[in-house]
Amino acid sequence: MPIHFRLLVAALCASAATVCLGQDASAKAADQKAAKDQAKKASAAGSELQRLLDQLAKTRDDAIKNSEQLARDLSKATEAQRKEILAAMEANRKAFEEASSAFMKQINDERRRQRAASKR
Repeated sequence: MPIHFRLLVAALCASAATVCLGQDASAKAADQKAAKDQAKKASAAGSELQRLLDQLAKTRDDAIKNSEQLARDLSKATEAQRKEILAAMEANRKAFEEASSAFMKQINDERRRQRAASKR
């Protein structure tokens, strides 16, 4: 009789270990799924941030090209044209500053949203 009891105890321990391991696997799967979902959210937020940075870079490149063109025109211009070109250069500079300021505000807002989302 004691031998059967020992076999029964060994079988119960083995099945309990299997159940515990099965629960650990399901918990791991749930943790992995949660991590994947959080990574997707972070990726979406990161892509929004990247989109804003790309737009800022494009705006900057356009402003540089425009400024270079005006500088070339300025070197060939008469005195009356110089005043117009300088005024256009100043207007372009102000427009770029306003656009870059707006982009930086959007970028800062997006970073705040990301930090708030990561704290949750």
